[in-house]
Amino acid sequence: MDYYFSLVVTVISLVILLGYFAFYQNLLHPQKDYRYSTIAFFFGLASAGLALFIQIVLNTYLQTENKFFLAFFYSSFTEELARLIFIFIFIKYIKLETSVYDGIYYGIVLGGSFGFIESSLYSFDLPFWPLMLRTITAMPLHLLNGGIIGYFLMIYVLSNPQNLPVIKILQGWFLCYFLHGLYNYFVFSGGNVLIIIPAILVFIFFFLEFVIARSAAFFPQIVYESLNLHLDDYELIRKYIRHDQWLRYEQDSEALKKVTLFQKVQTKKLVATGIFLTIYLIFTLIYFKFPVVIELYLSGIQTSEFVSIFVFYPLFISLNIILGGVLNPEYLDRKVIKIPMVTFVFARTASYLEDAVTYYITRAGFYAPFLQPENFTGKINFEFMLAKKQFSKISGKVIWQNSREPNEEEGDGGVFSGALIAFDDIPHQLIWYWKWCKFKHFNSNIIKNIKQKFNPSPNDDWDDD
Repeated sequence: MDYYFSLVVTVISLVILLGYFAFYQNLLHPQKDYRYSTIAFFFGLASAGLALFIQIVLNTYLQTENKFFLAFFYSSFTEELARLIFIFIFIKYIKLETSVYDGIYYGIVLGGSFGFIESSLYSFDLPFWPLMLRTITAMPLHLLNGGIIGYFLMIYVLSNPQNLPVIKILQGWFLCYFLHGLYNYFVFSGGNVLIIIPAILVFIFFFLEFVIARSAAFFPQIVYESLNLHLDDYELIRKYIRHDQWLRYEQDSEALKKVTLFQKVQTKKLVATGIFLTIYLIFTLIYFKFPVVIELYLSGIQTSEFVSIFVFYPLFISLNIILGGVLNPEYLDRKVIKIPMVTFVFARTASYLEDAVTYYITRAGFYAPFLQPENFTGKINFEFMLAKKQFSKISGKVIWQNSREPNEEEGDGGVFSGALIAFDDIPHQLIWYWKWCKFKHFNSNIIKNIKQKFNPSPNDDWDDD
């Protein structure tokens, strides 16, 4: 009977795995290339082996029953670290011409195979219902976390090494590690806290959907190489262009294209969502009106396990189907600060002086529409004026420039000449003050947008990002 239960759980794991693969294959990677998918799958198995090896070593020297240690270190830390290592190896050395979508998709494949082998191993150790709960929740956890780590790793690969993109990896990895640890802790605790697990999965799913939508604005690696730019460098230019376009549209009183947050949902997704919502409603009705049926047909199952498996999980799947890929990438790309926050820039060298404005500053640098960027050679000294506060003794250099006039027919959006500047040293005071001003500006715009919802004007199409 134990082998029968193990076989059932393995089949369920495989169905979940193939379902997610097909869904995200269609969403992220329409040109099917099964060679790389197969390699990523086996990389996932290898990462599971590495995690298991580390856990065996830890168990040899650090035997403990402490739930926090088991959840956040023994399990989450080792598994997320092993997954990070193999996704990095795959992205960096296997897939040479890549986009951010590639990183997300192959991270999902690698994470899915990790979850599959883990569920198969657990099938010999756990009772059926706890095993079922862990299988149907752990599989999406590993899949979605793999996609999130793949996203941040691709941002790292495509970014300028001088801008410390490793911070992006640490941010993404820590998020996955913390949520994975939280998931483990509730699983180890058992009881009523199990009903929190679907909420964790929903948060991870929505975060992955957000980064997928954001990734639509990024180009493949070959495009950045042709421009002699990195992803993060180009993003500074793109954000300036977006703000500048909004200002010129506003001044010209031209109507902007109406962009909605959600895309139109396909009929087949509505049907599939309806099926799972029906399952959710049926088992919810059974739980509240006919609890005796649970005791009669599902012997040995705890109330929290029933609610998590048969009530919350169908609801989670329906959310996956209806909201998967529904965020409109154009909305996130076009929706910028309602009234951009302007920072004045004064740049001078030994032989040239020019002033400009910029809308976005990072620790790496900024982009500004200097009229004659070719005159900036060597070291440049800058002064910034932001919210009546002046910052001086800041230096940098031009790392990319555009000296041509805008050509609307070529689709450059009216991009005038300008220069991308890299700081010699990070101006920490300027950066933190800029972030603080942006935070206040953002909140102010939110209040304005709320007021405009009740008193709309014809040109209220662009909101805060």
